[in-house]
Amino acid sequence: MHLQIRVQRGFFTSTIGLTILGIIFGIFVIAGGIFTYYYMKYSRKIDARIEHGIFENTTQIFSAPEHISAAEAWGPADLTDYLTRVGYRPQQDPIALGQYTELAVTHAPKAFEEREIDEALEHLREQHAEFRTVERPADVHDLVIMDYTMTPEGSEPRTETGYGFVVGSGSVMPEVEEAVIGLSAGGERTARVRFPDDHRNEALRGKAGEARVQVTEVKEKILPPLDDELAKTVGQFDTLTALRAEVEKGLKARREQENRRALEDAVTEAVMAGHPVEVPEALVLRQVGHLIEHTRERVRRQGMDPDKLPWDYGKLLEELKPGAEKAVRRALVLEAIADKEGLAPTDADIDAEVEKIAVANNRPVPAVRRIMQDNGDLDGLRHSLRESRTLDFLISKSTVSA
Repeated sequence: MHLQIRVQRGFFTSTIGLTILGIIFGIFVIAGGIFTYYYMKYSRKIDARIEHGIFENTTQIFSAPEHISAAEAWGPADLTDYLTRVGYRPQQDPIALGQYTELAVTHAPKAFEEREIDEALEHLREQHAEFRTVERPADVHDLVIMDYTMTPEGSEPRTETGYGFVVGSGSVMPEVEEAVIGLSAGGERTARVRFPDDHRNEALRGKAGEARVQVTEVKEKILPPLDDELAKTVGQFDTLTALRAEVEKGLKARREQENRRALEDAVTEAVMAGHPVEVPEALVLRQVGHLIEHTRERVRRQGMDPDKLPWDYGKLLEELKPGAEKAVRRALVLEAIADKEGLAPTDADIDAEVEKIAVANNRPVPAVRRIMQDNGDLDGLRHSLRESRTLDFLISKSTVSA
């Protein structure tokens, strides 16, 4: 996050605004990708499932939202009619399927490299670093605490005290970073700044300004040694060797998931290229509504009241609709293929998956089933299994080359 973003009043240039955009982006990536399937396949904890809800999948696209409403989640009156139309699945002509087998797909799995383990362990060191106050000028990698006043040309100055950032992290404007280097506690400096041409606040794009900084404290980063003590600190590991083995296992599993997802995306893109399906707007709006509601829930879990934030729902709608339309089109085509090929899971398949989840989380099967039933996750599981079977089928019928 850049300093110039923090000091502006606009929603999309504020700390909260960027946090919300980051959350939306994260959810949106999930929506356009593997949906709930990977959660089930890789046995994420059912507690996390309950806490965060169903990811964006075909269940959410095709079922009425349970929590979202125009008054609660959108606000602007001119969008009310949009959300009143997303409580149903509109009548739609059957999708005319074209070719979806024997497609040529390019996919090169990314290999795992040993250096990734070292990088991950170094990241753990960074996470457990300490910052100790020093009586010397600030330098790269130091944590600097400062007071500043930012004055864009033609605008009122904005002052903040106790702002901290790590020099060299790129979290503030480069001119500000340069200004604090060489300053000890109590040192002051004024620097000319220029707001970037792609600044989210259009009124500030390319504008010049002035930043006055006063360093109040300089802290030096102290990294812990990479040893058994660090292993004990980061988890239930007696030795660094044990920690390294666990890190390697996790990284390889993640790489396998990433490669699988990339393959699925490549095959899906090839299928979608031959199916320019027209998507009902109601389904697109429902998808956007779910994205917004998930974002609001994430904000709640971070201790903020979403109703008190300056949401720009019109802008969110504009930014999210294209991706939501793509996600809905994908779901419709995969559903049509699954129906044609008879890939729907049976009740026995669902029971078997519920049992796997219960065993993985050391919970009674009836209790897990009841929780999933109450949360609507059984329907999500059914759609996830159907989608995973459809993707498996499409991959098996494609010619994949690097």
